[in-house]
Amino acid sequence: MITVRLARPSDLPDLVPVFGAMLDHYNHRFGNTDDQIEAFLTQHLFGEAPTVFCQIAWDGSVIAGFVTYALVVPGYGLGQELFMKELYVSENARGRGAGRALMVELARVAEKEGCRRMRWTTGRSADYEAARALYDRVGAKVLDDAIVYGLDRAAITKLNERDDDGR
Repeated sequence: MITVRLARPSDLPDLVPVFGAMLDHYNHRFGNTDDQIEAFLTQHLFGEAPTVFCQIAWDGSVIAGFVTYALVVPGYGLGQELFMKELYVSENARGRGAGRALMVELARVAEKEGCRRMRWTTGRSADYEAARALYDRVGAKVLDDAIVYGLDRAAITKLNERDDDGR
């Protein structure tokens, strides 16, 4: 049976390898060691000024997956919005309800926090078909009210080098 709860510092020994597997899945590890992943998670989940929350799906005593999210304002009018950054289910746990359980828990959090909506992005390639199918099953709709923009590291550096006139 899948259970979901908010991550605790004592979960780090179990969470670090799953987080590493997620980085490997997306080819985003960039040589980071487990010690670096643990330091990163400690800072962002449990540090002095945490930047995200993390819910963990447990299958007994094994982590089946996790979801990271933030509560942002303004979200919709003067309400909060829950923004899901990452939902990852371990390869050996896929198809057993962990993704749905994580989405249900996020809906509970959003309702409890008075969020007017939940939002997230997902990839367009075939690699994301299972994720999109999950989102469809939980009643999510593709929103067309926004265009997603981004800056990669080089563009961030270039923007910081510009003067105040935008040149």
